[in-house]
Amino acid sequence: MKKNMKGITALLFVAVISLGVGACGKGNEDVVVDSGVNPAQSANVFVKTGTVATDSWGYTGSSPIQVAAPGQTEIVIEAHTLFVDASQTVVSGITATKISFSSDKTTLSASAQASIPANANFISYVNISLGSVRTVFPELSVTVDVGAVLSGTTLTVYDYDAGTGRWTSAQTAVVSSLGKITFPVRQLSLWGIFR
Repeated sequence: MKKNMKGITALLFVAVISLGVGACGKGNEDVVVDSGVNPAQSANVFVKTGTVATDSWGYTGSSPIQVAAPGQTEIVIEAHTLFVDASQTVVSGITATKISFSSDKTTLSASAQASIPANANFISYVNISLGSVRTVFPELSVTVDVGAVLSGTTLTVYDYDAGTGRWTSAQTAVVSSLGKITFPVRQLSLWGIFR
């Protein structure tokens, strides 16, 4: 009898695991989300991945964090930054990071390319992803190398809204003597730099 109970228990365990794995599925395959970046054009996109950690309250530690990012960008998270997802829920634990940079506008999705404002000249973009995090408090500091743009030139930083397929002018930044601009970001998304 004891041997039969172990066999039944093992079968039930296998059945529960099988149901769980089967339920994972692929989700709704008809849903297409335009992130603004064209993955087929990855040769000219520079990507760096890493992780950041928050406590059970969703806050980073007491020191600023240098996020792993391509050499053309620098992302700094201030001490005690709060991570929040799209549903306004705090994100805690280890979060995967992915920062992408390109100065090739053909690496943008077709809709992002088509919606570039007519009076704006594309320079580059940085796509900031911290797992499910959508906003941070306080803002991140983002520094981008803008290449041969003259120091003292004022550039406009646009946010790409994948939901509407539009670029929105968010702020301006002045090119430093090192050929870089620095700007704050609270919303994590695709940020384009235009002249």
